[in-house]
Amino acid sequence: MKLSCCHRHILMQNRGRILRYSLLLLLLGFVGYTRNNHAAGEFYSTRIYPHLSDMLSHLARFSSFSLEEMVVCASVLLLLRCLIGLRKRNWKKQLGLCVEILLWIAAWFYWGWGINYFRYSFYERMDLQPVAYEDSVFQQFLNEYTTALNNSYIPFADSTATASWETEIRQIYHTAPPEAALCRPQEHFTPKRLAFNTLYSKVGVLGFMGPFFCEMQVNEELLPTQYPFTYAHELAHLLGVSSEAEANYWAYKVCTASKNPHVRFSGYLGILPYVMNQTYGSLAPAQYRNWLQSIRPEVLILAEEENRYWQEKYSVWIGRMQDALYEAFLKGNQISSGQKNYGQVLSLIISEREQKAFCLNNPQIP
Repeated sequence: MKLSCCHRHILMQNRGRILRYSLLLLLLGFVGYTRNNHAAGEFYSTRIYPHLSDMLSHLARFSSFSLEEMVVCASVLLLLRCLIGLRKRNWKKQLGLCVEILLWIAAWFYWGWGINYFRYSFYERMDLQPVAYEDSVFQQFLNEYTTALNNSYIPFADSTATASWETEIRQIYHTAPPEAALCRPQEHFTPKRLAFNTLYSKVGVLGFMGPFFCEMQVNEELLPTQYPFTYAHELAHLLGVSSEAEANYWAYKVCTASKNPHVRFSGYLGILPYVMNQTYGSLAPAQYRNWLQSIRPEVLILAEEENRYWQEKYSVWIGRMQDALYEAFLKGNQISSGQKNYGQVLSLIISEREQKAFCLNNPQIP
């Protein structure tokens, strides 16, 4: 008995739906598996992600604007359209479609980059143990850091050298030790133009890594002193680093290994707020004031100017809403310390300094 055209169409629709749901279940199932299996997460980070990121970033090369923003805007519009359809009689179908869209977006996010949250930690990959706080160890680090910070100071009169800074930073990342298990940076790993840059400034976002097309973005209103460190931080994310502390660590390590004095100073200056916070909580008030007086006045003035610059752009109510959402997002992806994870960079620096103390190579830039 032959099927009618209508029956064939329904049969094909059902088969397509089954295949679509099966694929979605398979993708999300692997994501769920990696959440509780760091070996599987590391397999993704070292065997799957390098190829996916290369493919996605190459697809995005045709656009000078951020495709991440386009994906987010298109997703929001599509969901709004589905929600509007809930008023009709087929509201169950529309609600199911909204749920499916959200699940596909989640699958794209995690497979495009997000599974990196579930890989082995920096300590595990580098075979290090977190160094417990000791006054003598921290004081030695503080003395060496302060001397290096003061000696590296250089005025930033020209902010047009970003391309050469990016080139050297990418080349230094090539010399990271194998156990770090970072992807190899590509020449097209450069920031895209942003449509909503003012919004990012209002919430204090200096940069972000886009998971849907493996693009990196830096705030277009960055001060020149902040550009190298921020670029190196976002590039670390693009190379497979999910932890904000580890991204800060690599930004510091790479920038301070630079032959370019501006890039090197940006590396030391980039972690100054975290050093200040740790020192303020570790030293007596008189010791803290003495330490501040040991820093070059030009550096302190510059740090204050950076803080004032972003405070003037910051919107309190939008910023608080973004902070709450991002805090929940980080904790939901096994970053238990939330946004405090940024400041844990010093633990990584001191632990590596005490137990491994490796150096990155300084490539010569023509």
